[in-house]
Amino acid sequence: MKKIALFTLLILTVLMISSCGLFSPGPGKVVEKFYRYVEKGELESAKNLFAKQIQEAMGGKLMAGLSEETNHIKDKGGVKDIEIINEEITGESARVTARVSYGNGSDKSDNTKLIKENGAWKITISK
Repeated sequence: MKKIALFTLLILTVLMISSCGLFSPGPGKVVEKFYRYVEKGELESAKNLFAKQIQEAMGGKLMAGLSEETNHIKDKGGVKDIEIINEEITGESARVTARVSYGNGSDKSDNTKLIKENGAWKITISK
């Protein structure tokens, strides 16, 4: 009986910690996930990595832009590698610099601004 109570307490503790965002991916991981989703054409998943304010403000233009980016990635031979060069977190905001290498040998560096929204890092637009 004591083991069951201890196990239940352990499970409840893990659930409480995970709901606080302690196990949510950091800003760099969010940027990596974004590129992987776009590459695979998983546009709804990519869209959900944006802050709600951006999703609402851009509406259908966001999905159109993501679709266009999927085509650009395909034209470049897919994503070969994503390297997080720098990740700066200041309170509830972060900046991530990433280098994306493509299958055709080209690459690009990208700076992404993120904010914390309900305990999760979300992509936003710099002001």
